Amino acid sequence: MNLFNVKALGCAILLAASSTSFAIPMATVGGVDSLLSSTKLYNSGEAEELAWVQSFLGSDVTFGGKLEGAEFDWEKVDGTLDVYAQYLADPTDYFLVKTGKLKGTNDTHFLFQNIADLAYAVIDLSLMGFTWREANIQKVSHISQFDGPTTEVPEPGVLSLLAIGILGFVLARRMSAGTTH
Repeated sequence: MNLFNVKALGCAILLAASSTSFAIPMATVGGVDSLLSSTKLYNSGEAEELAWVQSFLGSDVTFGGKLEGAEFDWEKVDGTLDVYAQYLADPTDYFLVKTGKLKGTNDTHFLFQNIADLAYAVIDLSLMGFTWREANIQKVSHISQFDGPTTEVPEPGVLSLLAIGILGFVLARRMSAGTTH
């Protein structure tokens, strides 16, 4: 092998090594989201997925969107074996990961509560019953996003007005009680 071929081979090896994907730090994604439940749905349409999620979380949950196909850009989380993160265009409270049939489980739909950074879906394949040897993140068909029930928080101004009203009522009551004796 001549010197040119050795240099070319060395460059090819360096290029191949540098083209490996970089892992995303755990601090960026905030942590692994909570796996709440799993099942096998025979139809992955929006209506059936929403009905199953509502049966688990309650009827106040609404469908928020779906990521599939070219929209996926799973990133391995740095320092982990089975954890992957997917950036979500719209932050969401809950998400459902639909996989193809994978070795080790009959379930194909996995419901997560997005607890760390709502802008990322962060899944641990081992929690889903798979290991890095058995599962391939590319087997994820889609992610359906769901928004949880909203709870209204009273504004401080409204609370202040209520407190003033109650205080006024108490003072008026005391004053009227003091004039009748």
